[in-house]
Amino acid sequence: MLFSLYREDSVLSRLNRDGEVSGFAGDFYYLMSLVDEHVKLTQGVSEPTVAVLWRSYRDFIVEYPEATPEMLTAEIEKARGLLGWEGIELTPERIRLAKAGQSITLNGIAQGFITDRVTDLLKQQGIDHALINMGEIRGVVPLGKAAWTVGISDPEDEQELLQTLSLANQAMATSSSIGSYLSYEKKIGHIFNPATLQSDDRYLSVTVVAKTATQADALATAFSVMPIELIKDVLGQLTDVAVYVLDNKRQWYELS
Repeated sequence: MLFSLYREDSVLSRLNRDGEVSGFAGDFYYLMSLVDEHVKLTQGVSEPTVAVLWRSYRDFIVEYPEATPEMLTAEIEKARGLLGWEGIELTPERIRLAKAGQSITLNGIAQGFITDRVTDLLKQQGIDHALINMGEIRGVVPLGKAAWTVGISDPEDEQELLQTLSLANQAMATSSSIGSYLSYEKKIGHIFNPATLQSDDRYLSVTVVAKTATQADALATAFSVMPIELIKDVLGQLTDVAVYVLDNKRQWYELS
């Protein structure tokens, strides 16, 4: 596996452990190049180095389950200096992190990338009508065939749908702030805002429809910590992208 944070022999784990990596497959460099594009597109809101922040929260909560908010804030502040994509060396031959102790996560884009790769493999085998779900969804439809119908689940009641959509050679990715938590009290979610160093729960659900699952996945993750107006600014630079947002007051937005 290239992108696993849990397998010690993965390219990503070696990069995080050693601070640099070489001799990797072309797919890894290609995905890292896409990450770089989305960091720039979102002006740093899409921030893979947030891995150190996630790890700091997790480790501190495990070691000090009764910690006060003040204790937690002081510990998390130590991670601030390790955040930041700028300065990372990215070439087809070598990738080097910018700072000692820095680490990255590809959880906000890798599932979409894998979905696209599986789609490519199916197409190479002559399969041109399929709905692929590898964590994110991509619908492949030949000319003259009906689009696939997919639904956006209500994160507070997964038996209910917020919206149904048609996918015809498009992909869909959804990010939810209440998908998982780092604390048993459900006060610290798994989506972090690199600007505030805090978990961000402004939206219950963010769904992006785009041409590729990689793009949909990356944008859904980044948009989860962006105000609506900033999402609109990013969309103004893109084509063929639609966004569906349910905020924490259950207000619904459809943007394109």
